[in-house]
Amino acid sequence: MRPYSDENFPVSMTFDPPPTADRIHLRNIRSYGYTGFLAEERALGQWFSVDLTLWIDLKAAGASDELADTFDYRAAIETAKTTIAQSKYDLVERLAKALAARIIAIDPNRLACVRVRLTKEAAPIPDFGGEIVIDIHRTPADCMDSIDSADCASGDTDR
Repeated sequence: MRPYSDENFPVSMTFDPPPTADRIHLRNIRSYGYTGFLAEERALGQWFSVDLTLWIDLKAAGASDELADTFDYRAAIETAKTTIAQSKYDLVERLAKALAARIIAIDPNRLACVRVRLTKEAAPIPDFGGEIVIDIHRTPADCMDSIDSADCASGDTDR
């Protein structure tokens, strides 16, 4: 393992990067969702945004110029928006896990890893005007071996 640091959060932690260094970044995917600890959050909803990083070998696509040789990121965008909009979890951590699992499920043989940075844009916390950001990395093995592997297959989004 080597130290990993994020450009916005220079705190170092250990993370084994996937064997490919190629990545697709999808930023600021916004959707209105109903995840939150308070009943009002699950009833009234709020805005979320998500940034995705997809680790994938892009050599074949770079050589062929064929969509079939890469990951169609339109599916990841639609999956993220739908998952946020349809989920009603208590915790944003759980929503982040569901997002990662569903993105991986699109093409688990091609994606080496997914990073999900899920932002709760306006948390209902008194005297707090900032954002809550959950940042996770998941591999296909994390998804397929999880106790709640329903995230990968069934599309069930309710608690």
